[in-house]
Amino acid sequence: MDSQAPSSHPAHVSRARREAALRTALAPIVQFLEDASVVEIMLNADGAVWIERSGVGMSCSDATMTPENALRMLRVIATEMNVELSDANPSLAGKLPIWGARVQASIVAGAGA
Repeated sequence: MDSQAPSSHPAHVSRARREAALRTALAPIVQFLEDASVVEIMLNADGAVWIERSGVGMSCSDATMTPENALRMLRVIATEMNVELSDANPSLAGKLPIWGARVQASIVAGAGA
């Protein structure tokens, strides 16, 4: 019989670490992912984060993201989705782990993904 508690099992630890990495990478926008009134989140090339709330419309938030952090975020998401993100495959589409939100993103060629 295994004397380890389920939460210390390697698979649980690995999943917890991956989820922690995902939450860290998405830190600037987690508040919007967890807000039921937010129906869309957009990150523009200038680092501005725009959100659309149901019944309110689109507005620029106070959140920003550097290009380096945006690329890191996309790499972490791609890894979690088991998708390659590279110059040869610059688009990412699918569901965001944890939140289940739809993700549609592309990187600029030469971004070093």
